[in-house]
Amino acid sequence: MGSRTCIVCNKNAEFSCGGCKLVNYCGKDHQKQDWKTVHKTECKPKFRLETSERFGRYLVANRDIKKGELIFQEPPLVIGPKAVTYPVCLGCHKQISDVFRNCDGCGYPLCSVHCQVSDAHFDECQVMMKRKYAPKVQHGVLNYKNYCHIVPMRIILLKEKQPDKYKKIQDLESHLQERLKSPLYQVFKQNVSAFLRERLGFDSFEESTILNVAAVLDTNAFDVRTKDTKMRALYGTAAMSAHDCVPNTRHTFHGPESSIAVSAVIDIKEGEPITTTYTQSFWSTLARRAHLRSVKYFDCTCRRCSDPTELGSFIGAFRCSHCASADNFLNGPKMVSSDPLVDNAPWKCQECGHLVPAKLVLSGNDNLTREITRLDKSQAEPFEEFLIKYGVESTGILHPTNSFVVQVKHALIQLYGNRPGLTYAGTYPTFSDLGTCQPPKPTHSALMRERWSARPCIGTIGTTRHMFFRVKYIMYYLKKYCSIFQNYHFQD
Repeated sequence: MGSRTCIVCNKNAEFSCGGCKLVNYCGKDHQKQDWKTVHKTECKPKFRLETSERFGRYLVANRDIKKGELIFQEPPLVIGPKAVTYPVCLGCHKQISDVFRNCDGCGYPLCSVHCQVSDAHFDECQVMMKRKYAPKVQHGVLNYKNYCHIVPMRIILLKEKQPDKYKKIQDLESHLQERLKSPLYQVFKQNVSAFLRERLGFDSFEESTILNVAAVLDTNAFDVRTKDTKMRALYGTAAMSAHDCVPNTRHTFHGPESSIAVSAVIDIKEGEPITTTYTQSFWSTLARRAHLRSVKYFDCTCRRCSDPTELGSFIGAFRCSHCASADNFLNGPKMVSSDPLVDNAPWKCQECGHLVPAKLVLSGNDNLTREITRLDKSQAEPFEEFLIKYGVESTGILHPTNSFVVQVKHALIQLYGNRPGLTYAGTYPTFSDLGTCQPPKPTHSALMRERWSARPCIGTIGTTRHMFFRVKYIMYYLKKYCSIFQNYHFQD
């Protein structure tokens, strides 16, 4: 999917259909041939761009789109390392291993000589070499100053090399004026703008132009994750997708250039917005709305955010301490916000009416977030003990679909089967077993074997060979018990 092939002969394609942008051809002859026999009746753009006060510019279905149908695919306008990252190769963007070489030109660690002369790195290398800039990359730890300027520099270099791409990026929303009020952008003024202008010689670019580039990235960039890489990239069309906490599309990344492919997860009728999510679907409404407000500068009022139960998922809810019992710990009464679009609205039990101030809920969520952050990520036991501590499978405050529980179980998925002492006895279940199977028994913990014995599958597979099972098992559980996720797909 990463390389384009002609729809007629399967040879390398030189261009796409100018109408729908979805079909590729090796030359004009095959385009004319396909137009006469097939494509003339099919070539209608699947989407159009509209503008509204709520969404700004956004994509709308130009015709009915079927579930599973590819809506569009496009290469990135720019791609590169995240602002804060472990050392990565600036050629292929893979994380640097113990075996690496420093670039002969600029000194950045690279995978190979091939990466040194790659298209991604060559131009920026010439700039840094000319200015005699030598980075002091720290290995094995997160780096900020060494990588935060790389993607902004790549965008600036496009102005001369590929001006069409540069213009498309400049036309994207930035929310710069709002971002300039944040402490982060005071840091960016020094570490990105001043560094590029004064140290690397981009003094022909105004500070505001460089900061606008950084703001465009913060507003529109996609996290691109593969087995070996964690990058950020801008996509011109995908950036126009409107936000919804229950999106009607999914996206995947393909090929060495990390093209994005956007497909429908439900039927989308003509005239309906084409949506994605700008936040994490496993987060609660409080967390999602706070994130969107601080990073994307809008208050989400979608149907999930507007529903106290989050469309029956109860991701942000917790058990009522007054009327929960061992007999109904899975589907028993829960505390939900009395008005989820008002952060300080009190929380109320659905059954007994017990009220809890919003300030107490927010404080409790903050404490749980800090507690999970402090857990030893290399060991399973701290995460298992968290589930026991908060009575997830008894009458504790957290219930099985609470967002903190899902995050902890997802962490366990990645530990089980992947660390010494956390291997499995027996065979791996198949997808056909999902309806009735019990999770495989981790050999290291008799306690957790007992606690899992009567529970539905929620992701206890995580080997390197079967890593794709981890989200599949979470999705089995959430799809079974939470209708909100029945049409949702998560990328591994």
